[in-house]
Amino acid sequence: MMKPSLRALEVTPLRPVHHNDTLTTHSVTFDTFLGTVCLLCFVVGVPGNLATLRHFLTLKRKDIPCILYILISFNDLLTTFTVLANAVSFYSDRAPRTLR
Repeated sequence: MMKPSLRALEVTPLRPVHHNDTLTTHSVTFDTFLGTVCLLCFVVGVPGNLATLRHFLTLKRKDIPCILYILISFNDLLTTFTVLANAVSFYSDRAPRTLR
């Protein structure tokens, strides 16, 4: 009886194939789904955070919780703007591009 070779038991790590700095082994369907989710977060997040900022900035009392809500809303607003760049990348085959 022959012993199995240790070479047959080795596991090779999966690595994405890069071509011209873009990922070529990706799912177009999954990228479209992720791009849609990013756009949905942008479309819902920007007006919601702007309304929250407007509400808390117009309050007459400026206590610690109010200031924290203002800072959190502003931070979340900036975060939702960064999601737009990800959506553009997902829709353009993950190639980094600028909005034109």
